[in-house]
Amino acid sequence: MHPTYRVRTQFRETLRLNAGLDKRAADRRAAELLASVNVAAAALRRYPHELSGGQLQRVALALALAPDPEVLVLDEPTTGLDVNSQQQVATVLRRAVRERGVAALFISHDLALLSEVADDVAVMYAGEIVETGPVAAVLHEPRHPYTRALLNAVPSPLEAVTTEGIPGVPPGRVVDGECGFAARCPHAAASCRAAVPALASIEDGRTVRCVRHRELSLTVVADRRRAASEPDTRTALEVVDVTCAYGTTTAAAGVSLRVHEGSVTALVGESGSGKSTLGRAVAGLLRPVSGEIRLDGEPLPLDPRRRTVEQRHHIQLIFQNPSTSLNPRRTVGDLLRHVTSRFVEGDRAARDEAIAQTLAAVQLAPAVLDRYPGQLSGGQRQRVAIAAAFVARPRLVVCDEITSGQDVSVQAAILATLADLRRRLGTSVLFISHDLGVVRSIADHVYVMRHGRIVESGRTEEVYGAPRDEYTRSLLDAVPAIAPVVPSEAVQERSA
Repeated sequence: MHPTYRVRTQFRETLRLNAGLDKRAADRRAAELLASVNVAAAALRRYPHELSGGQLQRVALALALAPDPEVLVLDEPTTGLDVNSQQQVATVLRRAVRERGVAALFISHDLALLSEVADDVAVMYAGEIVETGPVAAVLHEPRHPYTRALLNAVPSPLEAVTTEGIPGVPPGRVVDGECGFAARCPHAAASCRAAVPALASIEDGRTVRCVRHRELSLTVVADRRRAASEPDTRTALEVVDVTCAYGTTTAAAGVSLRVHEGSVTALVGESGSGKSTLGRAVAGLLRPVSGEIRLDGEPLPLDPRRRTVEQRHHIQLIFQNPSTSLNPRRTVGDLLRHVTSRFVEGDRAARDEAIAQTLAAVQLAPAVLDRYPGQLSGGQRQRVAIAAAFVARPRLVVCDEITSGQDVSVQAAILATLADLRRRLGTSVLFISHDLGVVRSIADHVYVMRHGRIVESGRTEEVYGAPRDEYTRSLLDAVPAIAPVVPSEAVQERSA
C-alpha cells in the first residue's frame, strides 16, 4: 500500500479503474468492503502506518476483492502477524472464498495455518512440485522426504518438541539426471541419482515425485519431544517495575520479569503489546521512564548513554530483520571484526580465533567473511546476526522476533543454533516472539504481555498446560497446529 496516500484514495483509484465508480460511489463501496473484512469505515481516513499489521492486511484483502476477481493470489499474507491477527485474516479469507465463490492460491511457509485454510496443497522444492494432494492427507501422511522434513521442522504449541533443520542448502537449480532433493535426503539411494523422478499419481488423488515413496510411508516418525530443562539457577537479568513511553503513549507499564542464568525466557503477546519496546530498553536502545534494570544484580543506568563499555558488552541484541540490521556496504568479516575490536580482549589473532569459532558454531563457512549481506540467503544473514551477538561472549542476548518470516526449515536451523550457543556458552536469552509454537520449543520460562503489562508468567510447560489468564487462553486457542505426523492405521498394518 502506498505510504503517502490515505486508504480512501487507494480504494477510489482501484474502484475507478476496475468498476468505473465516481468518488462518492467508491467511498460507499469501500466502506462495504471494509465491513466485510471486519475493519471500521474510519480506516478510510487513515494512512497505512496508522493501522496495525492485522488491520493493514485485511484492508489489502478488501482492496484485492474490490474488482470482484475470480482468483485471489495471496503471497505470504500472514507472515509476521501475531496469532490473533493471523486468525482474523484467515477467517476473512475463508468467508470470502465461501460467500463470493473466489478461488484462492495461498502461498505460505506456515504449514500449520495451511492445515486450517487450504483444501489442497502443493509442496515445492528447487523450482519443482514434489508432492500434491488434499491438505489433511499430505500433512498427516507425507510421502515425499522433503515434505516430511518440513513437518519435522515445525514447532508445536500442543507439546514441547525439538525442531529439526534440513542438512545442506537448496540447490540453485535441479541437477540434471537426479532427484533435486537427493543431496539432502537421508533416504536417498542409487536409484534416486540415476534419473529425475516423474510426478507420479498415487492413491486418493495425490501425486509425489519420489521413487521411494512407498518405502518411506512405512518408516515411523521419530519422537521429537523435548526433555525438561534444568532447574532454575541464579538471576542474570531482572527488570523491576519498568515503564516505557513514546511521547504521551505508554508502551510498557510497570513491567517486571526475571531471566535466569543460562536459560531462555520468552516474552510473548500480540503486535503492539510492548514486547519489542521492553527488549530495546533492556538492550540500551531506549530510555525507560522509570523502574530498574539489573544485570547480575548490578543496576544499569536508565540513560543508555551512561552505560559503560562493559555493560554494553554484556547485553547484545539480535534484530528481527537482518536485511535491514546488517550494513549492506560492509562484508561479514568487517562486521564481526568491528564487534571483536570493541568487546574481545587480546591481539588480532585472538579476535580472529573468536570469529572462526563463532562462525563454526553457527554453521557458516569461513568464505562468508568476504561476502556482503546481499550475497547471503535470509537464513545465512540471520546466523551472521547471531554470530555478531555471541562473538562478544555476552551475559545476555535479547532476540527480537528472530525467526519471523523464515521458512520452517531455516527457522529450525536458527533455533538449533541458538540453543547450542546458549548451552555451550551459558548465555542467558530473552526471547521475544509472537510464535507460541517456537516459544514452547525453546523457552524455559514465559511471560505473557498485553497492552504493556504482564498478565501471566511461569515455567513454559505450566503456562501452556494450564493457563490461568483468559488472554493467555485466547492466544493458545488461536494458534493453528498440525497434529503429530504418524503413519495411518493402514500403513501401520502394512508395516507390521
